[in-house]
Amino acid sequence: MPAAGIVGLFVLTLTACAPSTTPRKKLPGYLSAGNFESGYYFKTKMTQQDLLSLPNWQESVTLEGRPVNMLVFSLPYSEYDAAILSLVQEYKPAALAVLSSWALQQHKGVVIDMRNAPGQSVQEVGYSLAKAGAFDIPVIFRWNQASTARARSFLSLLNETPGITIRQLK
Repeated sequence: MPAAGIVGLFVLTLTACAPSTTPRKKLPGYLSAGNFESGYYFKTKMTQQDLLSLPNWQESVTLEGRPVNMLVFSLPYSEYDAAILSLVQEYKPAALAVLSSWALQQHKGVVIDMRNAPGQSVQEVGYSLAKAGAFDIPVIFRWNQASTARARSFLSLLNETPGITIRQLK
């Protein structure tokens, strides 16, 4: 009887190590679609150089009846959001000094353009970030339906900025 047990264990070991003809189960669509395995969703760590090379240009914007030459930053994809929001949190204690310095460099304002799908209607809201006697910087947020949630997260940061008066532009 013990010999039969040893033979049975030997046969079981041989068959367990043999290649199977039954295909194993895989998660549906992840490997064939290429979405999960691409690096796009994991680009959250950006270097300072990457942040400084964001697409930007000058644009004339009409604010409260007068044209203002503003710096436009295009942020069409959410891959920049984590790095930008992290920088904002890091520099929040020094926000007054950073904004004062930026205003002294003759910058007139900023447009943050988060539109990511052409052809959709554009929503826009403008704010003035001000500190009496130091600066008054207009900031305009642009977004479309596809980037509404992202716009909300950026807009919520305005209320958390210490020592700055925020007023919505008309």
